[in-house]
Amino acid sequence: MGLSKSFAKLTKWYEVTLADWPWVRSATITAPLGGAVYYLNDKLPSDLKIDLAQANIYVIFACSIIAVYLLLVAVLFNAKLITERQLRAAEDGFRYDNRGTLFHGTQPAIAFRVVTFRGMLEGLALPLDPSSARNALFHTGVKASADFAQRLPDLYDLNVHRLKGGNRWVDLSFPEKLYKWTDYDSATGWGIIAARVDGNQIVITVTHYNDLFGQPSLFSWFLAGYCNTVIQTILAAEKRAYRGLRTLRCRQILDAQTETVKFVYEMS
Repeated sequence: MGLSKSFAKLTKWYEVTLADWPWVRSATITAPLGGAVYYLNDKLPSDLKIDLAQANIYVIFACSIIAVYLLLVAVLFNAKLITERQLRAAEDGFRYDNRGTLFHGTQPAIAFRVVTFRGMLEGLALPLDPSSARNALFHTGVKASADFAQRLPDLYDLNVHRLKGGNRWVDLSFPEKLYKWTDYDSATGWGIIAARVDGNQIVITVTHYNDLFGQPSLFSWFLAGYCNTVIQTILAAEKRAYRGLRTLRCRQILDAQTETVKFVYEMS
């Protein structure tokens, strides 16, 4: 049992390393290939064997070109492999119980079609003027994420740290916590969320199916409020204030009617 577990951990480490370090992946291709060529050359009859010590410079040049090509392929496809691995991990986090309840990790969830969810938001906003509707959806998002934001450290330790290893939530830096949160929430169906700290500002981008963001979108205001609460809760909970900053304010909600929206928050 112990040997099997150790082998499983080694396999998992190897898969992660291959995805995250393209030169390692390239080496796992070129090293066996070079060894195979050397072995086969050694087994050839003497009249066909290549004297590697006296190898023509053109042969060395050709081998170098092949090695560089394999490295470039590994680097260029690196991002795609990482994304595919993250998506597979996200899919593994969903399951149904015998009542038909959808679970994301340990948390019960509900799935809607995009059109259905958008219709719900539009129905809520229908009695309001556009400005009031946007304000109402922003504050709805603020309220909606309050429970998740408070429980995020425990959810991360239970659903990510326990299963995948790495540091516990309390041991992560503030930028690392933002990254881990966006990675976790990117698997829930909101879209692909990314966070970037720029001085005293935090820039959030969310990319989703065009029918959700490809128009003046009430959902972008809801999601801006949602992210506001999560970031504010993470920031306020830091034992040592990040750069002396404790509070957060949403400065911009940029909806260019594309598949991606952007929120800019200011820390103070």
